[in-house]
Amino acid sequence: MNSQIKNQLDIANTHLKQGDFEQAVYLFQDAVNRSTTSVQARAGLAKALLRLNRSDEAVEHLLTALEYSPDNADISYNLGVAYHRQGKYQSAIECYAAVSDSDAESPGDLHFNLGNAYQEMGKFHDAINSYRKALDVRPHDIDALKNLAVAYQRVNRDADARDCYERLNQIREA
Repeated sequence: MNSQIKNQLDIANTHLKQGDFEQAVYLFQDAVNRSTTSVQARAGLAKALLRLNRSDEAVEHLLTALEYSPDNADISYNLGVAYHRQGKYQSAIECYAAVSDSDAESPGDLHFNLGNAYQEMGKFHDAINSYRKALDVRPHDIDALKNLAVAYQRVNRDADARDCYERLNQIREA
């Protein structure tokens, strides 16, 4: 990759971090146009597109990026997010499952999202396992705890659900 594209990617990433997603899309798209095999450009473009709720376009770029970098955990994770937003829960689960804890930038998010996808598919036992893993990483994650309680209720584990709600109250009071 030439230094001009590298500099452009650095600037695009700065815009992405600052929440200027439209400008990030513009810069990443230009980098993709100039270097169609750039995994960094396509992955960055996809992240910016996801932030703008343009999942269909993001999927397209993530799939291409995976062709060039099939073991890239960040790309697999973001593809899972894109599929999840499209309601393609089984595809999302497959992408999330391809990312190991050691590869994940945020294992708590990985397991939380995996739990949500399982829950959407009615796989409540799998959802419970995923939410528990998310809570191992972030014990005070209110959303994971709420979703875990709901999953417990769905499989008639009401005592476990009550325990979750009690933990939620303790966290909120702290």
